[in-house]
Amino acid sequence: MRETTFLFRSFLLAMVLGCLWISNVAASSGEPWALVEQVRAHQADANVEVIVKGIIPSAIVSDFSVRPGEPNIFIKGLSVKSRSDENSDFEFTVNSEKFQNGGYFPLAIGIEYESKYHPLIFKSGAELSAHVPVIYGRHWTMLAVIVIAIGLGLSRHFQNWCGKLGCWVERHQRTLAWGIGALALLLVAAGWTGSSWRRMADSYAGKSFLEWQGSQWHSRSFKLDRWDEWGVITPAVFAQLNHEPKFPIVNTNIGPEGQNMGVIGMFGVPIAQVAALARPATWGYFVLPLRQAMSWQWQIQFWGCLLAVWWFLNTLRAGQAGRNLALATSFCMVPYAAGWSNWPLYASLFPVLSFCLAAKLLRTRSMMSTLSLGAALGWVLASWVLVLYPPWLVIVGSLCALLMLGWVLDHRRELVWGISQWLALSCAVVVAGVLLGSWWLDTRDAVAQVQATVYPGGRQAELGGNPSLIWMLRGYLGLEAFANNMGPASNKSEISSYFFVPFAMAAVLLWGAFKSSRPRGVWLGLVTFVAIYAWYCLMGFPLWLAEMSKWGVLTINRMDLGLGLAMVVLTCLLRSPSSIGVQVTRNLPSGEFSRFAHSGMGIALAAGSAALAWWMLAHIGPDLMPHNPWPFRAAVVLMCAAMAWWMWRRQAMALTLAMLVMGFGAAFTYTPVSRAPEAVWLSDAVKPFVTDASRPRLAKTLVVDSDSLPAMALAALGVPVIDGPLYYPHRTLWRGMQLPEDQWPIVNRYQHLVFLPEKNVAGPLHYRVMSPGMDAVRVFFDPIAFDFTRTGAERVVSHESLANALDGNSGLERIGEHRQYVWFRVK
Repeated sequence: MRETTFLFRSFLLAMVLGCLWISNVAASSGEPWALVEQVRAHQADANVEVIVKGIIPSAIVSDFSVRPGEPNIFIKGLSVKSRSDENSDFEFTVNSEKFQNGGYFPLAIGIEYESKYHPLIFKSGAELSAHVPVIYGRHWTMLAVIVIAIGLGLSRHFQNWCGKLGCWVERHQRTLAWGIGALALLLVAAGWTGSSWRRMADSYAGKSFLEWQGSQWHSRSFKLDRWDEWGVITPAVFAQLNHEPKFPIVNTNIGPEGQNMGVIGMFGVPIAQVAALARPATWGYFVLPLRQAMSWQWQIQFWGCLLAVWWFLNTLRAGQAGRNLALATSFCMVPYAAGWSNWPLYASLFPVLSFCLAAKLLRTRSMMSTLSLGAALGWVLASWVLVLYPPWLVIVGSLCALLMLGWVLDHRRELVWGISQWLALSCAVVVAGVLLGSWWLDTRDAVAQVQATVYPGGRQAELGGNPSLIWMLRGYLGLEAFANNMGPASNKSEISSYFFVPFAMAAVLLWGAFKSSRPRGVWLGLVTFVAIYAWYCLMGFPLWLAEMSKWGVLTINRMDLGLGLAMVVLTCLLRSPSSIGVQVTRNLPSGEFSRFAHSGMGIALAAGSAALAWWMLAHIGPDLMPHNPWPFRAAVVLMCAAMAWWMWRRQAMALTLAMLVMGFGAAFTYTPVSRAPEAVWLSDAVKPFVTDASRPRLAKTLVVDSDSLPAMALAALGVPVIDGPLYYPHRTLWRGMQLPEDQWPIVNRYQHLVFLPEKNVAGPLHYRVMSPGMDAVRVFFDPIAFDFTRTGAERVVSHESLANALDGNSGLERIGEHRQYVWFRVK
């Protein structure tokens, strides 16, 4: 035993002496090591103090350098504040005018030692960064607006005014609906749109290839986060317009084999097929000028969904049309809709319309009316399927299906089910079958190719059960991170959500399910949906259930749409008391709750919701939300507490006001407003580079650049391209390039295909492929030895920063340049 103890102590002593020896050797050799213990930011004088700990010879302290990170920081100077001996810890200061505005700043600071750059990092291993907190005037404005909104919600005069306004809306529903439709048509006639298409036109590729005619005016900046809208689908729409002939099923200008356009989802693109009848957002391109067609595509999503959700809520609970219209507005004017280019609204429009048409059909006795409703139902179902985005289709469809079951149970005594309904159902099946059949016959081969891909076809079923509470409540960040400023950890589309108060929702849903009278079935349907939603998020589904229910296509940050609509439905179902106060308790069964207990429960829910909100905001990292001062936190916490209180007390109008304030305040300042272009065409300076007297068509072009937008911009203008965004891999390209079979999984995906030069690429093919992301493919080729004829390209166009590398390729001949792009002919 003693020998074992002696050996153990000897071993520890040897370890300590060894560490000291290594430290002395490192110090004597001059090899530096340094870790950052702390970064202190001073917004007033634009200084960031960096406290460094380590063995840093004084001889090289003066060689410290700063390399700007992102965002690019202009460094004024670098100075050592204190050091005591040759190998010491020390501090230094980085100055930048950028720091005065506050925010989150990644820093690239390191030691230049023996011609090597050694970056400094935090002790935790994280990259170096500085957070400069600032309280802006907008944060005080947010707090003031929310305090005023809470005061209005508690005001008897506000309740009375809302009641009078609701009665007026109830009496003028039809007139108001026609007025909303007329307003939408006026906006279409004027050509107003919220699209960020100018991001493409104003890019260096757009300025080099594209010319357009129209108004330059716009409000707010065009949104980079809406990449799929302005960088993929809108250019695909232009590509359909500029194709000869117009609106093809397979656009031969996109990819070596041509892109089947039927696999493009959301509002889709105009295609000359019967299924185009089930893509209402594209109708304008067949009959209207470009400006009005683009405006129709944008406006139908918002106004169509607004009217559909209003009808939906009126069907669930009649007699409160004013409140239902406000709730429909609160569902449409939210960050989640704005951040995703209103696509969630378009995906919600059709399932709620299906609910309304089915409900009306089941209460109609006229044969002609039921047949018309059946045809309309078939059209809506086909339009719903052709959105082609399963996560939103499944989540909203699940909610509407459960609510429909509950609604049928509640109204079973007044429903009609006779020969008219059977014929209407048959008519719906026929109409949907014709529309979807047209799409399927033209698109089934492309669908098979998509299903055979690694992504998205080979993506494994999601099982849920992996929630991040902070991420699920990211709707609390809307007023600041979404509407104003956010860090580099995410983007505004992903961070967008709805404003939930989960504790109060759970309590009120349970009370409504067990104690509410009519509509009992709808309550149960809503409770069932929220329970399944919570189980999926918190516990997860087994694989068989995820596949059978189709919830396996859902991810947590795509499910917000369903819960957002569920909260709107919940608020719709609340029966408001006739006045403010404790009157709601008088309707409770005797002995169930005392008035004191009921109020205590409301206070507990308000306090719990406030605490949850404060905890969530306190744990948000500055890389996601750089500006998170106490006035903003206080505003969100107060609103959470008020919403929980109002929900428990059944004060639906005050709750609706809160939802409007939080959603409208975050989303209104985000969407840019501009007039769509009157015309878009290929620049006259570029046409000579892609034309050849020996062939009637434009030359097939390969784009060499760092992203896929330039290729998509050319395709949008009618120029055939090899690379760019492709919804499935084109085998012709990879067979021509003799891609090894074992590398097929790398390229077998929905992809943004990019070609880039790289010196000394090993291998006889003189290129290599890689997939840096699930939807990206990069081809790195030897600029001297690569054979471009293998790609099928007749022209190569390269950004000027990469063009010089291609001059040595014997298979290319430089034929000219325009602005930032150089053109080559493939010999």
